[in-house]
Amino acid sequence: MATTLAISTAAAKDSESPPDSLATRIEETRDGDLAVNDLAILLLEAEMDAVTAWLKDVSLASNEATSPRSARPQRLLTKAKLVPGIIRGLISRQEIPAEARAHALAVGVEILHAGGTPADFRQLVRLVTSAGKLDPRRAGKAPSSLRRCLLDATSLRLYSFPDLERLYQVAPDPLARAILDGVAGGADPEYSARALARLLGLLPARDPAVLNRLHLALQRARAGSNPGVADRVAPYLDDARTFARHEAAGCLARTGERAHVQPLIERLEDSELAVRIAAQTALHELTGMALPAHPQRWRGWFDEQLAWWDSEGQSQLDELRFASRTGQLTILRDVSTKRLFHDEIAEGVAELLRGGDAATQCLALSALGTLRSPSTLDLVDSYEAHPDPDVRAASRAALRSYQQAQTCRSRSSGSTAR
Repeated sequence: MATTLAISTAAAKDSESPPDSLATRIEETRDGDLAVNDLAILLLEAEMDAVTAWLKDVSLASNEATSPRSARPQRLLTKAKLVPGIIRGLISRQEIPAEARAHALAVGVEILHAGGTPADFRQLVRLVTSAGKLDPRRAGKAPSSLRRCLLDATSLRLYSFPDLERLYQVAPDPLARAILDGVAGGADPEYSARALARLLGLLPARDPAVLNRLHLALQRARAGSNPGVADRVAPYLDDARTFARHEAAGCLARTGERAHVQPLIERLEDSELAVRIAAQTALHELTGMALPAHPQRWRGWFDEQLAWWDSEGQSQLDELRFASRTGQLTILRDVSTKRLFHDEIAEGVAELLRGGDAATQCLALSALGTLRSPSTLDLVDSYEAHPDPDVRAASRAALRSYQQAQTCRSRSSGSTAR
């Protein structure tokens, strides 16, 4: 009964309790007499900032393993870890006011966030499952608490993708948005992108929002082919929703490969201007070609590139290592314009770079700077420390070409979270 009363008045307490009242009240108790239910009442009655501050302080104190003073904080943390179990039983009761249920959920999320282990994340899934429906207008600080929790959990890779999928599927709308925001902001954008791609298709109505957060994560990542992400995104180029098609094109601009060029060309005839612009931008980023947004021009270029590769592309790369300097220059000038196959061409040029003399290496670095294949960026960068000054200069020039391309992508890939 006391715990139910605490949760029923929690929302009011949020604006009445001074920030230090929670720590003071817990400090005044004798640890041996503080039952888990009593601690739950104190936490539920406290203002959220005080809960967060207390959890941080007690976690820091408990980590002082060599200090005799760490025993009490450790006991308190052990008891605090049991509080989300109590909260699960409370927030599942729909007769409790919505604001109080949301406050209790936020308290539970903060406790599990402070734990910071895979086991705590699995508890988080159970906690959110218990919350049921949540009125967005009465969600209080639960979404912001969950967003911070997912941000750190993603950065630390505390969850398996199946656990994240389960959390996302049971979360009501305001919490689902918080989950997407937290995952998208993880410290490793490539990991964030893989995690978000796993959520596509689980709840189709939310897929445009997932694509948007995926686009945002990819803007922070290094551009380059990522079939695991791109293949999940590509079907949304044909989605009935304009925003989904727009964001799918933006994602493919960062992760697409040759297989996605043709579908993007088809989007140049989309009924919506925003999608046509996004498709044109994606085609430019994937191919390096600045063709006008005319589908027939792009189709003609695409067919020409395929025909060149089938007829002579591989044979030219085979000849590259054994040709004279003049022959190498002629081949490089030709193949550097074949942007559709820039990854394969860059790999062939990289072999020339690894096995040539200084003059050949300068020639190869210049070609790689023109091709700007993400697959050879690290290799180009490694030659900046080459003992020959001409090779170092060629490496820096090629890197500037990569950087200029990245700047253009950043300017053209703007997207607003929804």
